Amino acid sequence: MYEFKYHRPATVRQAANLLVKNEDAKVIAGGHTLLPV
Repeated sequence: MYEFKYHRPATVRQAANLLVKNEDAKVIAGGHTLLPV
């Protein structure tokens, strides 16, 4: 299983800040059943 951190930003600004601060971040919209949790 891959180690990952899940963030759920409430605003576009929060999402943008997370992407800027974490260069390896990925945006997931749907497909959550594909995550190995």
